[in-house]
Amino acid sequence: MPARVIDFDSLWTSDKLAALDPSMRVDYLWCYGIADANGSFELNFPAIWSRVSPIRPDLTQDRVRAIFAEFERVGLLFRWISNGKTYGHWVGSDRADRPGRLPRPSERGRYKTFAPPVPKHLLAEFESNIQRERVESESRQTRDVVATESRTGLGVGLGVGLGVGVGLVEVREAATAVDTRLDQHKPVGPIIEFKPAFSDSQTEKIDPEKSFERFVRRFKHHVGRSPGTWASHKNHHADWTSLLRREGQEKVIAAVDVWARENAEFLGEKPTWSFGHFLKNARQFLIEAQVDAERGANQSAVSPVSDDDDDGYALMLKNFPELKKRRIDTHRVA
Repeated sequence: MPARVIDFDSLWTSDKLAALDPSMRVDYLWCYGIADANGSFELNFPAIWSRVSPIRPDLTQDRVRAIFAEFERVGLLFRWISNGKTYGHWVGSDRADRPGRLPRPSERGRYKTFAPPVPKHLLAEFESNIQRERVESESRQTRDVVATESRTGLGVGLGVGLGVGVGLVEVREAATAVDTRLDQHKPVGPIIEFKPAFSDSQTEKIDPEKSFERFVRRFKHHVGRSPGTWASHKNHHADWTSLLRREGQEKVIAAVDVWARENAEFLGEKPTWSFGHFLKNARQFLIEAQVDAERGANQSAVSPVSDDDDDGYALMLKNFPELKKRRIDTHRVA
């Protein structure tokens, strides 16, 4: 295990640490050393708990899970799936402009690695989403301040004008003061618009069982086995329906295709619990499907799909031709 160098100047002024639950900020330092020389590790909570808790009786397994969920929420931790296993990476630990946080690249081969290479395109998408959420949160706070100060300014102006009879000069001065405060809270920079690549899920008519049939066809196409029947997955019906309503059927089926294609070998070993595995890790593959549809990728040797194989899937490819071009080996681990 390589020694760690903590950049305390960055630590003391970190916006991400400031956004953490205050009771969990010290746990970032406590858990930082579980990563390998590349800043990554397997996100196996029983194993992590056994390493970090010997002199911390307050760190139960549930507490460790909650801590890492909070790390991910604020953007300190990036999580991804590879060959059926979940891995984590400390975001920013390998930045070239912050040397010393990890061993030099030329020296990292001396140490044991705990995780496959980080999928750079997913990490970039994750960081972009975190930044977008932060900007939106700040924008909401600004609008709240503006709304509050606007109401206060108008109240003073009307109260003084009607109750005391102040002249026009005083009223104009009060209005000018309100305008000045409003100018201080105007958003800085251009407004960025994000065009959705999939249809609005709120306008779709959801048919969970029919969508599950499409799930089965996509699974069989890539894995070659059956994941079970709709009735055999009764305990997952509510989660599946909720996911379809939240994300939309076309986007979910696109994510299923990415998931089944990239994990075919692993899923073939235990097909009966694959439906639950997808629902648990859907977030990663929804992001990949969105990236595919919005940006496209280089041509790859993806096996062709006929209309007979899945009418709905063929329709999806017709609507979103970028999905045909996706490279499936960008972060596959041998």
